[in-house]
Amino acid sequence: MNAKTWRLRFFLAVFAVIVFSNVPLHANYMFYTTVQHILKVYQIEVSFKDMMLEPIGQGMGIETEDPNARNFILRLDAGRNNFDTVLMVGFYAAGRAIRTVGELDVEAVSIYISIQSRDQGLIVGFASANSIDLLIDGKLTAKEFKMKHLKMM
Repeated sequence: MNAKTWRLRFFLAVFAVIVFSNVPLHANYMFYTTVQHILKVYQIEVSFKDMMLEPIGQGMGIETEDPNARNFILRLDAGRNNFDTVLMVGFYAAGRAIRTVGELDVEAVSIYISIQSRDQGLIVGFASANSIDLLIDGKLTAKEFKMKHLKMM
């Protein structure tokens, strides 16, 4: 094998490693961009640093056989009077992103809302991807979703 052939094979191998190693990063970017776009439509500002995908841990209340299952975490700011709307739009945006980018194995969504008022407050909402799917399909009303499927802290 001459030097030119060796260089070409080496270049192709390095190129293949770079391309295939960035596939999950591209999926994360698409997921985050979808969430960001939907929230922007509802005039809710969010940046990529406010979003995170992490493995589902013990004690989260989600039973899964998939070792690659993930929890999507979203941090948002809301006023004292509109935190409920921000929470529901956050779940809607996450659900649409889960449908758009199906290769990430997102099984749960956690939303942390900082309430801007004299007394800083924090509301945490948690729901499974299946229950968010029911909400998006219209099989659950927002009230039913909040009462039966949403865990708040």
